[in-house]
Amino acid sequence: MEGSSAKKSASDSDMKSIEIIPGRLYWISDKNPPKSRTHAFYFCIDNDLVYEPFFADFGPLDLGKVHLFCKELEKLINDQQYSTYKIYHYTSLDYAKQANAAFLMGAFMIIILKKSAAEAWKVFTPYHHKFTPFRDATMGTCSYKCTVDHCLNGLDLGIKLGWYDYKTFDVVEYQHYEKVENGDLNWTVPGKFISFSGPLNVTDKYGSFTPEDYVPIFKKMGVTLVVRLNKAQYDKKKFTKAGIKHLDLYFLDGSTPPDSIVDQ
Repeated sequence: MEGSSAKKSASDSDMKSIEIIPGRLYWISDKNPPKSRTHAFYFCIDNDLVYEPFFADFGPLDLGKVHLFCKELEKLINDQQYSTYKIYHYTSLDYAKQANAAFLMGAFMIIILKKSAAEAWKVFTPYHHKFTPFRDATMGTCSYKCTVDHCLNGLDLGIKLGWYDYKTFDVVEYQHYEKVENGDLNWTVPGKFISFSGPLNVTDKYGSFTPEDYVPIFKKMGVTLVVRLNKAQYDKKKFTKAGIKHLDLYFLDGSTPPDSIVDQ
């Protein structure tokens, strides 16, 4: 988290900023970083928490990065060294950085400040028509818009359903398994449902896993059924012979599945 404190003359930061905690925490998006002012601390994560795109996708940032952002900002707010400072989360006008930074601050409001998704989204009212919607990772035109508002509502619901717990979330494990070389997988519904990258019969140049690579991990995690949603690129018998059931529910990659598949 890149930051700097300031002890110079006042600027127009407050006029351009979104107030998150009255008199304490602010979010600001501008062409240039805010000018220094007395008892103010500015930080920017634009180059620290970065989304890795597949194609033209640019976010939102994953749960591991959301968790780390909340941890660091909570620590900063509780730091006695800055107890009398106004804290500013600054982001540039770049559409990708701006949308991701807004999602992070909205997530902080939901996770740490216990606000609802609606309350967090309302704070960003001046930007409702400025944020660029996120898109899917497939090549070509995206058929839907995934807004910051959608993401905040998804996070809010996930917390209510017990799918994410700030106090018990294992960010080290999450960041380990999200890497391609470690399986590119993670719990979507803890203890129930894992999302993972489709395996191949033979490892490719990117280091994608084969079924044989996944079997010991799935055994460790208690996985008993693999559901294949995309085209067959591996022999399902490699799972079934290891005692893991297999089911094919194909639908076009990047699209939404039909109700018949969702019901199953």
